[in-house]
Amino acid sequence: MGHRNKMKNKIFTLLIIVFSFLSSQIFAEGNKPLLMAGKENLYKRVLSIPGSALYKSPYKETKSINPFTALYVYKEKKVNNQDWLKVGIDRHGKTIGWMRQKDTIQWNQGLTVAFRDAKKIIGRFYLKMRNHWNLLLQKKIYENTKTSTEMLQPEESMKNHP
Repeated sequence: MGHRNKMKNKIFTLLIIVFSFLSSQIFAEGNKPLLMAGKENLYKRVLSIPGSALYKSPYKETKSINPFTALYVYKEKKVNNQDWLKVGIDRHGKTIGWMRQKDTIQWNQGLTVAFRDAKKIIGRFYLKMRNHWNLLLQKKIYENTKTSTEMLQPEESMKNHP
């Protein structure tokens, strides 16, 4: 009987390993972004447009999404003659919701540039360049003052004018 239990345990362990492997492959395949047409390694991507929204499911709006967010497309679906995309922020299977296809721009680029808040960038730039700006302004004020003073001085040709 001991030999029989060992054999059952080995078969049971083997079945668990095989089932775990197969189920992970099935779920992994279902959670990959769609590939671009004719490509083997490039995934479909889109950019959100200003004013677009993210939905839990088609027609159930949840929140707005930042404009120009680069998203991976996991699924395409037509609901009531409207095209919907299931999207995620990465290619590792985590989806964040659905978007109307008309609220996106197809993004076929391999390289994505992040859009930054211009106010923060200009603020940092100004702080870094503050001394330069101050010197430049002081010089400009000095030049303008000098020019104004020179303009008040009568010219030689005007001295003899009646």
